[in-house]
Amino acid sequence: MITSMTAADLTKWIAYGPIKVNHVYGYNNQTTDLFVQFHESPTLANVSEIPAVKAIWAPAKAAFDWSWPEKLPLKELIIGVSTVEASFTQAAAASALDMTIIAETDFPVGANTSVVGDQSSGVKTLQVWSEATGPKRLLRLDIKVPGAAPYARVYASDAVRIPALNINQPLKLTPSTATTLFFGKGGLSPIVKESDGTIRQGCSVFLLQSAADTAAQIVLTNCNIRAIIDQF
Repeated sequence: MITSMTAADLTKWIAYGPIKVNHVYGYNNQTTDLFVQFHESPTLANVSEIPAVKAIWAPAKAAFDWSWPEKLPLKELIIGVSTVEASFTQAAAASALDMTIIAETDFPVGANTSVVGDQSSGVKTLQVWSEATGPKRLLRLDIKVPGAAPYARVYASDAVRIPALNINQPLKLTPSTATTLFFGKGGLSPIVKESDGTIRQGCSVFLLQSAADTAAQIVLTNCNIRAIIDQF
């Protein structure tokens, strides 16, 4: 895949899953040196985040050209143009680089790929999209739970406490760390037809303290749930 960035692109989300970067080249038209940073995350804030690998130097008023004969493997990729090398300090508006990135991935970010939820807010459920706005595709879930390892279920309904409408077996989570769940290149599109003919095409993530699907098993501790989704 070939991705381009201009001076207006201070960051660019490239891949939501494993990627191998082959080549990065371009021209720095600014009067100061800049640095191209690779971050293994779906989002990037201007809060001095540390890149996954050493930043690429883009000297002022000069071309730059970097390649990796063995291809640079990353878990995922968002690119940021920084004014410093060691950590991310975002370049000023419209003061980034003209550059091209050549890479290989089965998980490219499209025009309609987006992030719902985060890894900081304490929650026990997440409505990824409502029944009224479905169908969409669930590409990935990142769930972090404190202490004991609960289970996650994905529901096609707005009301997550409808056991008849769960569409997957319980997904076991790793305790006290982030668990990343991929749903294949095509993603997961929850859909359930009720006995009265009602079609449910929403997506809600619900956390349980055990594999049993009962109200008593609702996780009451603070958890973090982030979803990556796409349109059809």
